[in-house]
Amino acid sequence: MKNLLEFIATAEDGLTETDILAGYPNATQEEIAKNLNILLKKKQIDIFNDGHTLKYKASLSTMKDEEKMIHTLIIESGTKGCLVRDIKNKTNIPQNFVMKILKILESKKLIKAIKSVKSNLKFYISYDQNPSEELTGGIWFNEADIDEEFVIELTKLMYVYLSKKTLWNNQFSLSKIEEFPCLETIHDHIEKTGISNVGLSLENLYTLLQVMIYDEKVEKIFYKDKYVYRALPQ
Repeated sequence: MKNLLEFIATAEDGLTETDILAGYPNATQEEIAKNLNILLKKKQIDIFNDGHTLKYKASLSTMKDEEKMIHTLIIESGTKGCLVRDIKNKTNIPQNFVMKILKILESKKLIKAIKSVKSNLKFYISYDQNPSEELTGGIWFNEADIDEEFVIELTKLMYVYLSKKTLWNNQFSLSKIEEFPCLETIHDHIEKTGISNVGLSLENLYTLLQVMIYDEKVEKIFYKDKYVYRALPQ
């Protein structure tokens, strides 16, 4: 029977056979009994008497084993994290059961949920792990929204620096190209300003420079086996 364990796992207080029959109106009592016995033999469910009738409940011992399985899978995913569907597919644990275990692991502070800024999907990573920039959006994002104020301030700072280094009376002179800064030099200057509490990588600044080139604020010039940058008069 499809997802019988998942159906039972949704009821924290357990389900009677009558409850299960109501959930599977097209199944016969014999089919229900046969599948319940299979789950009992696998020790995936427990049977108990609540004082009035027999009930079936998802096994706590199974939960602990599957907690370890899911926790290990999330640890192994590193900074990229795991989607619920990935966990379900790789462990063959029913989704409702997976969700219960994830809540338990979160309450124990073993894992945490991170929402991807790109896909808006929820990923689970180890509690002590820092998520990848692919998930968080890196320094350009603040709580999943693009940090426009920071981008504007950093762009201004870079343009002012490049203007001082490459423009004289708002004019450009190739005779002073030796003084034009490369990406590494720009990076060193920006780091010294302390504009960001988070370390800015060369890739971060390269991305922003590409935007400034597109906006016709900066030009990239190949000189002596490397690229240097100059400000364009505005």
